[in-house]
Amino acid sequence: MKKELPVVKFYPDCGTYFWSSNDAAKERFKDYGIEVSDLPISTNLKQWIRELTDWWDLIDHDRNYQPSESELRNWQRRANELIDELNEELEGDVHFIFDFKINIENYLSDAVEK
Repeated sequence: MKKELPVVKFYPDCGTYFWSSNDAAKERFKDYGIEVSDLPISTNLKQWIRELTDWWDLIDHDRNYQPSESELRNWQRRANELIDELNEELEGDVHFIFDFKINIENYLSDAVEK
């Protein structure tokens, strides 16, 4: 019988970015929210995650900073590329999904209102 592959989603929320999406992931990582340090990934991918999450924290928490549409689209593209790289590095061990889409119009309309 084939063992269920842990599925982890990348979804920025409440300072946590990786979440167990199935029982196999909850069992492996011992929690619903997963710390980046608990992921068995390379230093390069950890740095990439840090860059993406630092920028997300900036736009999500500092409403004085209003990103451009191209910045938002670039972040979305880079996050999708990160998921591809994570899946390549951990193929057969953990599967990552990107379960988040920026509401670009929402962020841009917030900028207009200020």
